[in-house]
Amino acid sequence: QIFQYDDKSSLSKDIPTLEIKKLQEQNANLRAAIAQMRKEMESL
Repeated sequence: QIFQYDDKSSLSKDIPTLEIKKLQEQNANLRAAIAQMRKEMESL
């Protein structure tokens, strides 16, 4: 598990793997969009 806390506040139990995958995908999409915007700004 990525998050290692005490058992009371264990994130890995609360967040399903599917949710993490979805967030990682959104994160990747945002990074790609930002990279694209940066390229466009540089070409102006």
